Amino acid sequence: MNPFFFGSSAQPLYGVHHPHKAQQMRQESVLLCPPFGQEYMRSHRAYRQLAMLLAMQGYSVMRFDYRGTGDSSGEIENATVEGWLEDIDVAVEELKETACVDKVNVVGLRLGALLAAAASTGKSQIHKLVLWDPVISGTRYDEELQKAMQMEGASVCNRVDENETLHFNGFPLVKKLRQELGTLDLLDLNPKA
Repeated sequence: MNPFFFGSSAQPLYGVHHPHKAQQMRQESVLLCPPFGQEYMRSHRAYRQLAMLLAMQGYSVMRFDYRGTGDSSGEIENATVEGWLEDIDVAVEELKETACVDKVNVVGLRLGALLAAAASTGKSQIHKLVLWDPVISGTRYDEELQKAMQMEGASVCNRVDENETLHFNGFPLVKKLRQELGTLDLLDLNPKA
């Protein structure tokens, strides 16, 4: 496992490459698109295990953080859906170069699945697409977070503030990002992978 930064020097993204561990390398690789917030935290170990298992099967695998999240540069308050989709494109290209393969399969979990599907729409750079427990729409996702927030009870960590930033378990989603996510709907997308 090789942690590294990639992309532009102005906005580097954090990634972890898991080189293939099998006798024979497959001619396709796998990019893992993470979920957001608490779901990212709770799935981190599973994603790491999945990456290691795929590497043992001969795949070159990469995990990464979108800008403004995890160890990538930027602040979540400045994150945009367009930026996150660009991050997926940059990660696909980086994995192609790093693994020396032309085919990249993408696995997205929850919000990562919706973003991966949106990134693959109209593009041929993604070979296969796996949507793992996908968020169906950004609007539904926002509603789910608000419902979970109400169940948890209002607190400093769980609230919608005066700027319409939704804070859930320490992860803020600013009004603009919430609105942009609201435009994504898996049922309206036509992924090419």
